[in-house]
This record gives sequence, C-alpha cells and structure tokens, in this order.
Amino acid sequence: MGTLTRVQHPPIYGRRHYSPGTKHQPNKVKALSGMRSGCLACTVIGAAALILERFADDAAVRGTILGTGAAWDAVRIAAPDDTGRGMATAMRVALASAGVDAIGSVNCHGTSTPLNDKIEAQIVASVIGPTTVMTSNKGTTGHMVGASGVAEVIVAAHTARTGLVPPTASTTAAISGAVVIGTPAQSEPGAVISNSFGFGGQNACIVVGSDSTQGNAK
Repeated sequence: MGTLTRVQHPPIYGRRHYSPGTKHQPNKVKALSGMRSGCLACTVIGAAALILERFADDAAVRGTILGTGAAWDAVRIAAPDDTGRGMATAMRVALASAGVDAIGSVNCHGTSTPLNDKIEAQIVASVIGPTTVMTSNKGTTGHMVGASGVAEVIVAAHTARTGLVPPTASTTAAISGAVVIGTPAQSEPGAVISNSFGFGGQNACIVVGSDSTQGNAK
C-alpha cells in the first residue's frame, strides 16, 4: 500500500523540538506517556507514499479509505486548542463520512508533547470511547513532519487488515490503560481512524478499512 524511505536530513532543520516549560530536551519520544517531555524530529527526512486506485476485480486490496474529516481551530501556531474542539470535529466528520458502526483502534497523532497527547487522549475517549486501544508511531519514526500522516495511514491500514495494533515505542507509563505498550495488541473488530494534527490548528482524520465491503469504501 505504500513505501517508506530514508534520506539524509538537511542541517537547516533542527533535530529536536520540545515544549516550552520543560527543563530538558527529550532523548526519546514517549508518546501518550505520563513521562513525555516533547517531540523529536526524524533524524533524517522521512518519506511515505500511498497509491490510491479504484476498486477492480483483479486488484490486491491493501486497505480502503472509508472516510475523511478536517477542521481548523487556529488558536496557536503549534499547540492545539485547550478544548480539543478542532480534533473532536475532525474525528466526528471522518466517522460520519465513513459510515462505519465501530472503530477498532486509533492511530494517534501522539507527538509526546504535554498538551497534544493529553488533549488527544481525552478527545479519543470522548468521541470513540475510553476503552478503544490507541497507539502512536512517532516513538519509532520520530516526527516525520509532512510525511507523518501518510506513514501513519499505512500503519493504520495494516492494523485494519491484520487486527494487530503496534505498541507505542519507548512508552512505559502510559496516560491511559487504552494505550498499547510493550507488545502488539489485538484490535477490536472495525475500522481504524488515523489522526493528524498539524501546525496552525490543522486537524485531519482518515478512517481506514480492510476491504471494499466496509462502510462507505471509496
């Protein structure tokens, strides 16, 4: 469904980013952790690509885009709105667009910053449910900036197809019992929602399924 490649990171882009108020730069991304202190950029530029095709009888379906949602809150340049209203709106629009009965797991934006992860976990519990399992890939890849969303949709599609949710790397003391840590977990039946929340209050969500029979498969 997609590929990941690694190339040399240009020196103009800083390697580390940490939130104001933290005393030390993090040496690991501890997304969705009670011990998180900030995000690390990918040490090299990350790249990811998806090929989207119409359904065909002879096509090997790796995953399906069931629905999408977007919202903007534009409260701060980088940090999200304290209420999470943009996140919640994007998720609800994506779910309505997808037309599915259940979400098996959530691939979170999960940047390891104090504000994002706290708010995102609360919004997931409110919109999807408090027991729906969650993971973040940034402990494995670092923040791939513009490529993060695509890479995470690839992982979400794999989860939708196999039912396995990868653990949140480097995270031990999770902020919720729903966060997958240590070893992969089994996703509940249903589609997977992937969250991407960017600078300037951009909030985008994609609901991914395993085949053309689910929801509003496109």
